[in-house]
Order: sequence, then C-alpha cells, then structure tokens
Amino acid sequence: MDEFSLLKQEGIFDEYIGKYVLIYTPMGTTFGGKLTGVKEGYFILNPHQSGSYGPEGLVRVMIRKNSKVPIYHAAIEPNTEESLEQACKFHNTQSKD
Repeated sequence: MDEFSLLKQEGIFDEYIGKYVLIYTPMGTTFGGKLTGVKEGYFILNPHQSGSYGPEGLVRVMIRKNSKVPIYHAAIEPNTEESLEQACKFHNTQSKD
C-alpha cells in the first residue's frame, strides 16, 4: 500500500520543476507560477500569481514569494512567464469593466 502514497508520487512532477505552470484543483481554483519544487505533498511556486490591493483596488500580480499548493487531485499544465503576466493584465482590465 505504501507504494501508492502521495509522497512516493512526487517524482512524477520533476519534469515541470523550473518551468512556469498552471495548477488546477478540484474546487475550480487555478494557481499559476514557476514550479520551484515539490515537497511533502505540496507544489512550491515562486513567483506566483496572486491578488494584491493597490490604489486601483484588487489587482492580480506576480508575487516573488513562495506559495504552497496542495498536490491532492491537482492537474498541472505547462505555461510561460509571459503568458501568466499577460493573464494578470487581462484579469485586471476585465475586472475594471
């Protein structure tokens, strides 16, 4: 039974380490950022997309800090830094309308 534990499966994500990805969860939440590691059942993203409050209100930005995302039933998709930054800008223009 131990061979099916989550921690034993972490190595399957090694090919994505150092690359920008989108992570989809069963709750419908999407996380975007650079996958810097997989540890103890979590994806570690840095930088990552996040919400931030500024003069314009809530905006989406790339944050240069670690973010932990649980692996549990997540799907991962390769992406690029430019694409994630453009998604932040697009989200910010759409939320103003």
